[in-house]
Amino acid sequence: MSLNLSSYVEVEHKHQTKDDDCGPTCISMVSGIPIMKLLKEIRIFDRGTYSFQLAGYLHELGMKPECYYFNPKLTHINDQHDDLVIGNTGETLITRLLHMKPKCADEKNAINFMHNYLKYKGGHIEVCFPTLDLFLQKLDKGYIALCLLINNHIYEDDTWERVDAKLFYHFNIVSGYTKHSRRTSSNALTFTVQDPMCDDAIEVNADHLLYGINSAVGSGAVDF
Repeated sequence: MSLNLSSYVEVEHKHQTKDDDCGPTCISMVSGIPIMKLLKEIRIFDRGTYSFQLAGYLHELGMKPECYYFNPKLTHINDQHDDLVIGNTGETLITRLLHMKPKCADEKNAINFMHNYLKYKGGHIEVCFPTLDLFLQKLDKGYIALCLLINNHIYEDDTWERVDAKLFYHFNIVSGYTKHSRRTSSNALTFTVQDPMCDDAIEVNADHLLYGINSAVGSGAVDF
């Protein structure tokens, strides 16, 4: 999801207070609402929070997030970029959600939050595989991105040791990018990531950021 906060991207970095509140901490970064207030208003489940739970909260604040979603359990590569009609079948995202049979409470929660976001909160979801061009386009317009990714792809060795990172889904804020003209092509583009596990913003190789996001997409989890 992305939010058009202003003509430039400036985010006050905040550190999460416990292992499972990265979602509310990211909301605090983009909204300015104190984290302790958010922890009273946003329910944290056994696995943490859900993407469309956070999107719904932002929508209620009037921030109108743009949501980009692709997941092989629910969408296909030939789907139209529209939450109203998918592919050539006339099927809708809501229809697919209603026909899904969740295998656990985690999937049920994710489906319910997405359904409520579309049907009751007036939200919009664009079926779209994440690309570097999408990030650059939105950041150039003054947006920021709130991303769910598998975190171990974005840390260099020193950061990994500092945050004592383990393999898990993790919300981060992407607040900017830098093109490095004197670097090799493999690291010529880096993104500024406000990772609530870290004490300050970190610079992440563009490919590594996409690896983290695409790993979350390909993992089979409904929530992304």
